[in-house]
Amino acid sequence: MGLLHEHDRLLHLRVPGRVIRLRLYGEILHEDDDLREERVHRQGRHGLLGPRLRSCRAQETMWALEIGAGSTAQCLVLWAEKAKVFPERYNWGGRTVESDKTAEDYSDAADVCKNAVCGVCDYNSRSSAQNIRIGSVASWGFKHLWEDNYLIFQSSDGSGMRCLGFDKTESDELVQTYPQLISHVSAMVQAGQGVCATAGGLVPEDATTHTVCSIDSDCAAVTTVHNQLCSKELIQGEGYWTTDGEGPAKVTDRDGNLNYHCGFETDQFGTALEKLKADPQTVWNVHQLGCKHDTDFSGTPASVGPGHGSPRWYCAQSAYDMKFVIRSYADQNKLTTGDEANDSFKAQCLYFPDTHGGQYTHPVRVSTRASPNMIWGGLSFNGDGTADHECGIVNMDGQTQEEALLENGQAVFHLERLCDGDCPEIKYRCKTPNCRGN
Repeated sequence: MGLLHEHDRLLHLRVPGRVIRLRLYGEILHEDDDLREERVHRQGRHGLLGPRLRSCRAQETMWALEIGAGSTAQCLVLWAEKAKVFPERYNWGGRTVESDKTAEDYSDAADVCKNAVCGVCDYNSRSSAQNIRIGSVASWGFKHLWEDNYLIFQSSDGSGMRCLGFDKTESDELVQTYPQLISHVSAMVQAGQGVCATAGGLVPEDATTHTVCSIDSDCAAVTTVHNQLCSKELIQGEGYWTTDGEGPAKVTDRDGNLNYHCGFETDQFGTALEKLKADPQTVWNVHQLGCKHDTDFSGTPASVGPGHGSPRWYCAQSAYDMKFVIRSYADQNKLTTGDEANDSFKAQCLYFPDTHGGQYTHPVRVSTRASPNMIWGGLSFNGDGTADHECGIVNMDGQTQEEALLENGQAVFHLERLCDGDCPEIKYRCKTPNCRGN
């Protein structure tokens, strides 16, 4: 397959007998929307973190989120038990065969295989990845929203596909410590003001102007018509987040387009995505490490999300193998000031902190304050002066923050695609409208 050229945010790839066009979006690659169904299925093209396939009923790509490395790598899991509502890390005990090891080195392993994923090996004629997907507790779905921002779904608890996020607390309460599966419930409330009307809600026919009111007694004070009440419309209220909701079986339509936004719906008050951006408790920034800053992109893009926009990156030849930081936009009114340089400073990284008793079993957000041990520098810390906050980790002299993140390991996730067979390979170059990568 050969690269032809890039034009107008389209990447043209030559395959036998035809040209495939791939549309460019930030750190994500999507197929152009006008591709025919049979071509999509035959080519099996997928975006970096999940397909957005037009007119295709292909099975959704799921992912395992590994923390750590090698045989000790653990997956982020959500057990199918009512008492365990928070994700945690787990390894099933299988070991990957290594050339410098002997049989004795594996005597205490639950299983040994060529490519164990979080301690799960191949069995029952299925690969490690397929077994994890079938087990579901370590299988996560990523659905693209805009740029490198996503919803993350899970369904292992039997309540449908629900969104991973942080439940919202009252204005005078601290933020939630751990993420969990949540959904939003819309609420209709009565408007603060209305107009004077009869008990049946009718405005008198001889009224030349509407009498504005707040309570019923306002009508009695300004009108001569008896038995008038203050009639108020129902308007959309703030709604609330809940951990007890039910999600759908699928979050996409038959064309592969996202049609579930954690409970928000499109109506006369706005689109589901607009509402989600305004209350982003379940929105995640999924940022790949080892990418090159797209210096050809001039200026900061206009805000399209919770913050001021984000820098652009060229990730076709990432320096690291599918290493990411996963950052939450939740609780910005409590955790940010509104003066941050870009969205990467507004989103808090998910990580497993080390304490004197060992590493946390459940992930939490990196604090916006500097840590006492000065591993984390806080909300505004930018130790290497790059365009990305990189979780605010403190780097040593001569070290980048990315290098510090990889050395520390607490906030770095390796994403493993859970395919039913061999994962299709994506070859691409630029991912921004005007980058000039090689």
